[in-house]
Amino acid sequence: MNKTMENQLKAAGVNVDDLMERLMGNMNLITRFFKRFPDDKSYELLADSISKGNTDEAFRAAHTLKGVCANLSMTRLFDVISKQVEYLRAGDIENGTRLMPEVTKEYESMIETIRNINWEQ
Repeated sequence: MNKTMENQLKAAGVNVDDLMERLMGNMNLITRFFKRFPDDKSYELLADSISKGNTDEAFRAAHTLKGVCANLSMTRLFDVISKQVEYLRAGDIENGTRLMPEVTKEYESMIETIRNINWEQ
């Protein structure tokens, strides 16, 4: 991983050292997983479920997104989605909904970073 990519990922809240260890420094794997992230429907399902007040579906979507973030060491997004998961697990849709602006901000930041990285380096 070159320094530019490393800095872009760190700025977006990725723990690059953890990522490299978790995926054994395999840049092909890292590239493939990050490029697929924007196509994952978990965030979309979460936002839709929250807007409809469907706590159970929102919990499942948030929990899935949390797992993806953990696997890709997206620590900033992971931290906020983890809080949301706990509220939704407890059936607290109000506080789960309250966290959506922060979740959305971190999610969109991650998507923008992924799209702006030159993965072919």
